[in-house]
Amino acid sequence: MEQQNRQSSENEEQYGSLLEAIEEGYYEVDLAGNFTFFNKAMCRILGYAPDEMRGMNNRQFTDKENAKKLFETFNRVYKTGESTKAFDWQLIRKDGNKKYIETSVSLIKDASGKPTGFKGIVHDITERKQAEEALRESEALYRLLADNISEHVWVMDLNLNLIYISPSVEKIYGYALDEISQIKMRQLFTADSYRKVVETFMKELEKAMNSKPPPTGTNYIMELEAYHKDGHKIWIENRLHFIRDKNGKPVSLLGETRDITDRKLAQEALKASEEKYRLLADHMKDQVWMMDMNMQITYVSPSVERI
Repeated sequence: MEQQNRQSSENEEQYGSLLEAIEEGYYEVDLAGNFTFFNKAMCRILGYAPDEMRGMNNRQFTDKENAKKLFETFNRVYKTGESTKAFDWQLIRKDGNKKYIETSVSLIKDASGKPTGFKGIVHDITERKQAEEALRESEALYRLLADNISEHVWVMDLNLNLIYISPSVEKIYGYALDEISQIKMRQLFTADSYRKVVETFMKELEKAMNSKPPPTGTNYIMELEAYHKDGHKIWIENRLHFIRDKNGKPVSLLGETRDITDRKLAQEALKASEEKYRLLADHMKDQVWMMDMNMQITYVSPSVERI
């Protein structure tokens, strides 16, 4: 018996040492929510000295909303006997600052199986929550901007599935948001342009996976031919770049699309006009020539040979 007691005492010491060594908070409370045991990390999270925390009730470091959340969670664990691995709530430190924590809850039972309290692990997730909030605010601002510009802005994952698309898409393709999200990419582009999209994406993705992020503002530009909802063809210009995680790894694709149909038609008209002019100049008897502003000859007709 003495040996068993000594072994039990040694085990408790090892258990206590382990709890003091971990960075996460560990707690034990009675059925009323009063602290009966805790480690140093738990004191650090709450900002109280150990002698201040002994017997402290959870209502002393929570507001009404979070006290209600705690009661509901602990009550559910008590009634069902099933542990809760993690739930988020907010506590108030001794200095008045608020922290977000993630907590697990399990029942403590005596030798007869009767519940006597609760225990669990506490993680400080304040930085994560702040980062999530900053991201939401950033996304809200970006979405406001994207929703109110004439260019069409979109985000795709690395499997070319749409994650976000701005309402301005209707101005370019004629499709409403709920319609465009149902259309396959190969249906939206001509065969040549679809092939160009896939080949370019695969090539650039491989390069991006195996290289450092390019300087800010670097874009890949593609001119593509697509189909409008009413069936006529349009020309679009896509400016693309990869969105990367904190390690520089590509995670999605951000694109900005604008309608360049009028520009392409003007270029084609100019090209046709120049070809017609050149054909005429190449077959007339008089010599025709052109110079730029630096007095450099840019064209001279074949009739110069006769003159």
